[in-house]
Amino acid sequence: MISSTRNDQVKWFSSLYARKRRREERLLPVEGPHLLAEAWRAGLVPKVVFWSEEYQDQHGFLPLCRQSGTRVVAVTAAVMKAMTQTVTPQGIAGAVPLPSPLAAEALNGASLVAVADGISDPGNLGTLIRTAHAAGAYGLVYTPGTVDPFNDKVIRSSMGSVFHLPLDERTAHEVIDWARETGALLIAGDVGGNESPYGLDLVGNCGVVVGNEARGPGDAFRRECRLVRLPMPGGTESLNVAVAGAILLYEVVRQRLGSLSTDCENVTPLVPKWD
Repeated sequence: MISSTRNDQVKWFSSLYARKRRREERLLPVEGPHLLAEAWRAGLVPKVVFWSEEYQDQHGFLPLCRQSGTRVVAVTAAVMKAMTQTVTPQGIAGAVPLPSPLAAEALNGASLVAVADGISDPGNLGTLIRTAHAAGAYGLVYTPGTVDPFNDKVIRSSMGSVFHLPLDERTAHEVIDWARETGALLIAGDVGGNESPYGLDLVGNCGVVVGNEARGPGDAFRRECRLVRLPMPGGTESLNVAVAGAILLYEVVRQRLGSLSTDCENVTPLVPKWD
């Protein structure tokens, strides 16, 4: 039982919240039973798991970790609170491997890609990742200047989708080159857009671009994308970027599945290929 916040293992785990340290160690700090379970489902077996008395292991996760070679370490509640970021820790946290990035060959074969262009808010990016995962995107590309998708706040707001949806950083020009080479249609949500997404054919290869909360998509995307504007009959100036991205992604889903079935539980998955 570790009872000191100055313990080397505790300090090592806390250091993983820094982006540079995560990249060096190729490990992510993950908090709570749900997110650790999602990482496990994605094949990311923790290197080490810390637990305190608040954790109720109802599903036998700790024995499973031990069987898989994960180091399991007990800490006091005070240490757990000090070493994690959430206000009310759930009694368990672990270091899991960084997911594999979206490979170039996978991107070239993708028929739907979400693109985050300079999104700065972790909650917005996490929500967009979760929506892209739900909508059956092959992956999400983020441009330089976007918040780190493995930031702990992004991980939490994605509800674990960050472990399942391949991600990678690309410049705007690399995304545009992908679209040209594959014949993908790039659409970007923009308050100054002059087209409706509902009038476009989104059944073919498609990239859905959502830009920075304050300035929208960058100049390169403005030049190359079909700029679309969502109707806002209520008169508000704009929509939250994650909400706008969700509407655009699900317009792709609607067109590709036809009229969405009322039996949503039995919809055929659209990953890894659109029919």
